Amino acid sequence: MFKVIAQTQPVAVQKQDGSSIQKATIVIQELGGKYDNSFAATLLGNNATTKFTPGDVVWAALRFQAKDYHPKVNGVADASKTEYLQDIMVQEIVKMALDNTEIF
Repeated sequence: MFKVIAQTQPVAVQKQDGSSIQKATIVIQELGGKYDNSFAATLLGNNATTKFTPGDVVWAALRFQAKDYHPKVNGVADASKTEYLQDIMVQEIVKMALDNTEIF
């Protein structure tokens, strides 16, 4: 369970097959205290077009992945300097109702 902190507006991005998909970023924080863990995660497709507002309580399934990256020096990838980037994707997200009404 998380609390929504912020969400960007969705934008269309091109997929590898040439089609496009909506993409947005959401910042969510674990429920608890003021300084609990926060995550900036990517929303794709219908998840990206769903509007969440700060303070919404959501359940989310996140996928964490580390990707290797070779920085470029003078336009050429330097294989001797590998860096790793954290990628967090939202696989599922559901806004929770807090007033005994339906979950939507």
